[in-house]
This record gives sequence, structure tokens and C-alpha cells, in this order.
Amino acid sequence: MKNSVIFAILSVVVPLFIGCGPSNPYNTVKIDGTVLVDGQPMQDVNVTFNPDGSGSTAYGATDSKGKFTLTIPGAPDGSGAEPGTYFPTFRKSVTKERPPLKEGEDQGAWEEKYPPVIVHVIPERYGIPKTNGIDPVTVEKGKPHVVTFEISTK
Repeated sequence: MKNSVIFAILSVVVPLFIGCGPSNPYNTVKIDGTVLVDGQPMQDVNVTFNPDGSGSTAYGATDSKGKFTLTIPGAPDGSGAEPGTYFPTFRKSVTKERPPLKEGEDQGAWEEKYPPVIVHVIPERYGIPKTNGIDPVTVEKGKPHVVTFEISTK
């Protein structure tokens, strides 16, 4: 009888203490956003929130609708960003297709003749914090954050 009373008390009290832990051990705020390039959503844009001072960099990539959710290193996907001020940057580049390597052709000579050519789909200036023309973003605890960025390829 004594054991069943102790078990009953523990089965009520222990879950209360477990539920008192921090709901977000990473101290982050969820950040969702959209990137429009020349007015259109663009997929596979790398979005980075660079902290002004100390703090973790937050990053994400856009989907086919230009939507992204930020994450900090070591946290689950979509964790957000820590409170603070950030300078957003945007990058997307592709490697230009090269002619196929012909059978019997020396790969070293082929690579020398056709080196990889990187094409910046988004101008490189958007990858430079503070000077890319994008306003800083202030992330505050307890406030929802949905941001839209419009960038131009011109």
C-alpha cells in the first residue's frame, strides 16, 4: 500500500518538474521569410543573418516559393535566430555546364581547357554584410518575425 501511494504521488509530481524546463533551450526566435528576386520568388537562395557583434549566425535556403526559415548551428532545423541585430546576405550561384569529357581524353587537360565557371545568379554585392543595401533586421524575443526581402539583379 505504501509503495502504491508513493508511486501515485511521483506520477503526478515528476511530470510537473519535467514540464518546467525551458521550452527553447537555444534562446532563439522563429524567423520566416520570403526572398523575391526581380519581383519573383527564387529557389535555392542561401540566406544568412550575420550578427552585429557577438551571437550565432543564422542561415536558411529558399524553397520553390522563395520561402525560408532560419536555423542556428547545432540547433534543430527552423530554430530561428537569437535576439539581436543582423545584417542579411543572399547568395545563389551555379556552375556553368561544360562540354562532356570524351572517351580517352585526359581529364587534367580537359579541366584545364574547360575550368569551372561560376555564374552568380544573384549579384555578388548581396553577399556582403552592411554594404549590400539591405536594411538590418532586429530580432526581439516574444515577437513574431516574418520578413520579405526584395533584391534586384540589375
